[in-house]
Amino acid sequence: MKRNSNYRLIFLLGLTLFSISCNKDEGPFYADLVNPVDTVEVSFSGDIQPIFNTYCTACHNESHAKLNLISCCSYEQLWEAGFSAPYIDTMNIESGNLYKHITGSLSAMPPSGLMPEYEINKIYQWIAQGAENN
Repeated sequence: MKRNSNYRLIFLLGLTLFSISCNKDEGPFYADLVNPVDTVEVSFSGDIQPIFNTYCTACHNESHAKLNLISCCSYEQLWEAGFSAPYIDTMNIESGNLYKHITGSLSAMPPSGLMPEYEINKIYQWIAQGAENN
């Protein structure tokens, strides 16, 4: 009889410790795992075109034979009208010519040196979000 009593006591003690620990367990914080930058919508006109204006349009303007990236024409050029359009692949971002050029895996653009990584990441994020003309 004493043996059953000991098992019962151990069981109740274990159950108590379990319930106490569960009350303090707040679970995983999935929000902490999400990079807040990735949740921000990237705008073509507000974020991407200014990158083109800073790093690309000195060469890629109306006189460039293959790709015009000035604000009047850049979106259409990237998708339809440029020499190698489309330059963007939303299904496989790394295989798109735009991404290959800005990361230097095709020919490094701009020729003066690659743009900062945060600008490359912004373009990547825009493409990942569907590369919309927003």
